[in-house]
Amino acid sequence: MPALPPELLDIILASVDGPTAPTTLRSCSLVAHSFVCPSQRLLFRFLTLRSKTIAAVSARLAAHPHLASHVRDLHVDIHLCSKIYEEALMATFRLLSKEHVQRIAISSYSWQTWVWDSFSEDFRHAFVSLLRLPSVRCLALTRCRGVPLGLIRYALAFYEEVGLLVASVDAKQYCDFTVPPSAIDRGCTDNSLKHLLLNYSPTQTAALHSLIMGEGFSPPTDFHGLRRLELAVPTQGSLGGLENVATRYSASLQHLVVNFWQRHDQPVVLPALPMLKSLALKASVGRLRIPEAIVSTIINLPPQTLPNLEVLRIIVDAEYDASGKIIDSNRLCEVDMALTELVQGKQLREINWGIFSNDAVAFEERIRRVLPRTTAAATGRLLFSFSTWSWKSKHDPMVHFCL
Repeated sequence: MPALPPELLDIILASVDGPTAPTTLRSCSLVAHSFVCPSQRLLFRFLTLRSKTIAAVSARLAAHPHLASHVRDLHVDIHLCSKIYEEALMATFRLLSKEHVQRIAISSYSWQTWVWDSFSEDFRHAFVSLLRLPSVRCLALTRCRGVPLGLIRYALAFYEEVGLLVASVDAKQYCDFTVPPSAIDRGCTDNSLKHLLLNYSPTQTAALHSLIMGEGFSPPTDFHGLRRLELAVPTQGSLGGLENVATRYSASLQHLVVNFWQRHDQPVVLPALPMLKSLALKASVGRLRIPEAIVSTIINLPPQTLPNLEVLRIIVDAEYDASGKIIDSNRLCEVDMALTELVQGKQLREINWGIFSNDAVAFEERIRRVLPRTTAAATGRLLFSFSTWSWKSKHDPMVHFCL
């Protein structure tokens, strides 16, 4: 068949999306020789290492080392407390540590504890070499316990995005995370951090909290490049000390996400954030509704504390749709007035309602019906928008990253 220009071929294959994308790309790789490399580049851009597949993946990469050069996103979903997979993981890490991985997400099935010292020195060296790649910009740790404190210190100092959904850290486990010359060559400093996602309890992980506040560095540092911050509410009605992180970096913070998860009975009080442009309030619920925590937080959101707020997002992850009150009828008037006051401000330009649901049209109709003042005030003044979030984005291990 006539050869297509490589640029056109890349555009065509990049349009392949959805759950059948891997199968489609594998079929495309068989069309012609010119399709092989572009198809493989997309097939292996995202690589997941799981306990059931790590042996096969390691063998495939060992037989075809060029495939490792395509990996940009790496998801390690294996207990880092078991040595069963050590050899396969180590071989894969060694191949990838010579390449161009950019984003790494490490998760555990059930809050497993890292037993860093139980692994061989060769494994630890391979793992550290991967994390020290000059191409790595993002790291997310999900459902992890006992994470070596040195690893987190290094991530905060040299990555642009860091997600820490951890229950505990271990300051005693030694990690050789000395600064590599490559990091210095590419201009990395302790001001590289732009996006930080936090889900931990400051009272239970004081050493980690000290690092986040810039106090666990010598000399103490200031992440004055931090622009995005996501905080998960650790207890009902309180950020549990995480609000101090927002205050600490309020001079540069422009985007804040408060995730209530399922702790949505009581509001939280946000600190004054003079530079904030975007605020997102998220929650997970059973029946589709705007939970009380988000409603009360909006009602208790004085515009003067967020003078430069441009975008307000309310994002709800519901298990099912059902008829019923979308907002508690006892709070309708209060939340309508609070949103109207925000709308009438000079800076706000958009209120966005996002749901994980297929019935966005019905949701929009219900919101507009129960918030008539806000709807009327928004008409012609700002964007009053509605959007849906796909299942893929909800469960994507790279969903924490923006870059």
